[in-house]
Amino acid sequence: MIHGDLFFDNMLFDGEELVAFIDFELACHYYKVFDIGMTIIGTCANEQHELAVEKAKALIAAYESIRPLEALEKASLQNFTELAAIRVANWRFWRYRYFQPNPDKATKHLEMRRLAEDIAQKDWGLLF
Repeated sequence: MIHGDLFFDNMLFDGEELVAFIDFELACHYYKVFDIGMTIIGTCANEQHELAVEKAKALIAAYESIRPLEALEKASLQNFTELAAIRVANWRFWRYRYFQPNPDKATKHLEMRRLAEDIAQKDWGLLF
């Protein structure tokens, strides 16, 4: 099982300590590496909507301290992370332009598009 939507707004903190995850509506059976990618886009982007490499590296190291990634997972993490950003961009486009139009958020999908583009250009060998 994966959560599928691990952004900071779905995490509860007590000070700096993570105490719970919320919002399990996207939980499903899927690849764990996709959930890692979703967590990376949800927690490791900077204000320019680019990957904060050091944060992503720390997240991966913390994950691997509990469960090492398999070689195939490492090889596919970049693609799954890019996919996560594209899926969120698509959701935001649909949500804020069609389902619940919101002029203040009508271009919010562009943040994730920028992040997906940046993820595709990074050398992911630096993260391991």
